[in-house]
Amino acid sequence: MITPMSSVEIVGPLPLFERSVQAIQEGGLLHVEEIPLTGKEAEILHRIHLSEADFAEKEACEELARVLDESLASVPPLILKRLRASRALAEQFRRWDGSPVSAMSATARALHARVRSFVRRERNMAEDMALLSAYEEVVEALAPWVESRDLSGDFEFLGVIFEAGNRLARTMLEGELAALTSGNYRYYPAGISRGRTAALIGIPRQSGARVRAFLARAGIAEMLLPGYARDKPFAEVFAGLSHDLEALRIRMRDLRGQADSFYEQQGPALLAMQYACSNLLARFDSLSKFARTSYTFVMRGWVATAEVPHLSALLQHSVGPAVVARAVRGRGLGSPPVLLDNPPPVRSFEPLLSFLSLPRYGTIDPTVFLTLFFPFMFGLMLGDVGYGAILMAGAAVMFILGRTSRALRTLSVVLGFCAVFTMVFGFVFGEMFGPLGHDWGLRPLWRERLAMGEGDMSKAILGYLFIAVAVGILQVLLGVALGVFTSAKRGHGSEAWGGTARILGILTLVFLVGRVLGFLPPVFTALGIAALAAFIAVIAWQAVRNPAHGLLLPIEVLSTFGNILSYARIMAIGLASVVLGLLAKMFFGLISNVAFGLIVVVLINALNLALGVIDPTIQGLRLQYVEFFSKFYQSGGRKFSPFRKIGGELA
Repeated sequence: MITPMSSVEIVGPLPLFERSVQAIQEGGLLHVEEIPLTGKEAEILHRIHLSEADFAEKEACEELARVLDESLASVPPLILKRLRASRALAEQFRRWDGSPVSAMSATARALHARVRSFVRRERNMAEDMALLSAYEEVVEALAPWVESRDLSGDFEFLGVIFEAGNRLARTMLEGELAALTSGNYRYYPAGISRGRTAALIGIPRQSGARVRAFLARAGIAEMLLPGYARDKPFAEVFAGLSHDLEALRIRMRDLRGQADSFYEQQGPALLAMQYACSNLLARFDSLSKFARTSYTFVMRGWVATAEVPHLSALLQHSVGPAVVARAVRGRGLGSPPVLLDNPPPVRSFEPLLSFLSLPRYGTIDPTVFLTLFFPFMFGLMLGDVGYGAILMAGAAVMFILGRTSRALRTLSVVLGFCAVFTMVFGFVFGEMFGPLGHDWGLRPLWRERLAMGEGDMSKAILGYLFIAVAVGILQVLLGVALGVFTSAKRGHGSEAWGGTARILGILTLVFLVGRVLGFLPPVFTALGIAALAAFIAVIAWQAVRNPAHGLLLPIEVLSTFGNILSYARIMAIGLASVVLGLLAKMFFGLISNVAFGLIVVVLINALNLALGVIDPTIQGLRLQYVEFFSKFYQSGGRKFSPFRKIGGELA
C-alpha cells in the first residue's frame, strides 16, 4: 500500500534554526520541500543563505569528501562490505560524527597518504609483473635451447618475436645474419602462441648495431628487457627472469596483505568520516530550501501521517517547545512523495516494480496484486512437482546464504512462492519431470495438459487453454474495475464510465460466446443479454455527454478482449515444457545404453527447467505490466526521500 502523507510546517525562533536542522536530520522523518516564495509570502519570507564561515566550511568539506572518496575507492569491495557491517564502524562514527572539518581533514589526509603509498607501490609492482609476464611464455619456449647450449660470452644475444604470417621476415633473417656476421652467428627458434615464433639470436658484439638496424627495417620486434636488466648479459637475464617474476609475485602478495591489514584497521575511520562529511554537506545543501523572517525560520515538507506526532515529540525533546511542527495543507508543495509500505512477503515483490516508475500518490499500489498473480501464473506455466522441488531447494539455499544480502533474501522469497505454485499445479496436472511422474504412479488431480491418447489430446489442450483464458478474463476485468475505482476517486467521471462500459462489453462477449460454445449453463444467456443492454445504455449515455468517446467504446472493448486472448501464451509456454519432457522420455526409450540415456534425460530436463524459469518469468511479468497494470496503474510518483543522517543507525 501507499503510505498516507501529511504536509508539515515547522516554525521556530531563528537562534534555534541550526539545532532544529540537526534534530530533523537525525530523526530522518521529514521529506524536505523547497518553500515557494510567491505572493504575500514573498513579502515576509526570505531565502536562507550560507554565511561566509559556512561557505568556507562547505568548501573544506567538499575537498575532504574528495580525499575520502579517493581513499575508499582503493579498498577492496569485499573488505568495504564487511566494514560497513562492523562494530568498529559504529565506534568510529560515534567518534567523528559532529567533529570539526579541520579535525577530520588532518586525520583523513594522513590516512590518504598511506593509501596512496600502497597504491603507488602496487601499481609499480604490477607494471613490472606485466612486463616480466609477457616474457614468461617466451622464456619457457626458449628454455630448451638455453639449457642445452653454452651461451658464449663472446656473443651478444638478442631475443626477437615474429608475428604470425610474417614468413618473409623469418626467411630473410638468417640470410641477412650470415651476410652481416660472415656466417658467425647463432639462431635458436621456438614456436609460441597465436602462431608466432620466438628466436634467440647470438651475434658478435661488433655486429650488434648493424643487426639491430636490419631488424628495425624488416619490422621484426626485438624483445625489450626490463630497464634493470638491459645492461646485463642475455644469458644471465634469461636464467633469472622466472626467478624475478616469482619474487615479484611474492612481494605483491605481501604488499596486498599489508594493504588489506591497513584497510581493516583504518577503513572504519575512513568510512565514518565519509558518512559525517556527507551529512554535513547534505545539511548545507538543505538550507536553500528553508525560509526565514527577521526573527523566525520556516521549514516545510512531507511526513508519513502516522509519524507526525513522533516528529513533534522529537523537536520538543531535542530543541524545546519554542519550535512547533504542525500538519498543514500542501501550500504549493506539489504532489506528496510515495512510500510503499507492505508486509514482509509482499515487500519482497516490490523490486519487480522497479522496471516501472513509482505509482502516483493517491492511486493503487499494485504490489499485492503482483504477489497474488505472478507466482500463480508462473506455476501454471511450469506446473511440475519435480521442477518445483528443485526451485524450492534453490530458494532455501538462497534464503540461508542471504543473511547478509537483502537482495538475495528477497529473491529467495519470490522464488519460493513460484516454487510452491509450480508444485501445486504439478499435482493438478500429474507431472513430475515431465511424464516420468506418470510412470512413477503420479496421477493428475484434474487432467494432463497434453494427453498422449489421440482422442483425449484435443480435450486436454482445450481444457488448458480454457484455464489460461479464464485467468485472463478475471485479471483483466479486475484491472478495469480497479481503473474505474481510481478514476471515480480522482473525479474523472468520463474515464470511470468508459471502464464500466468495457466491463459490461467483456461480460457480454464472455457470457454469450460461452453459451454458443457450450461452456456455460443456460442462465448465462439471460445474464449476457442483461449485460448487453447495460452496455448499450452506457454507450448511449457517453455518446450524449462525449460523442467521440461514446462511439469509441466498442473499439475499446475489442481491444480489451485482445488483451484477454494474450493470456493464451500461458498455454503455449506450458505445452512447450510438456513437449520437452516427452522428448526426454522418448530419447531414453530409444537409447540402448542406460547410462548414456540417463545423461540425455538429465540434460534435457536441465534445459527444460532453465527455459521453464526464464520464459514464465518474462511472459508472466509481461502479462502483469502490459495486460493488467495498463488498466489501472498510474505512474509518475516521486520517491519519499527523508532528510536523514547517513549512518544514523550506527550512533
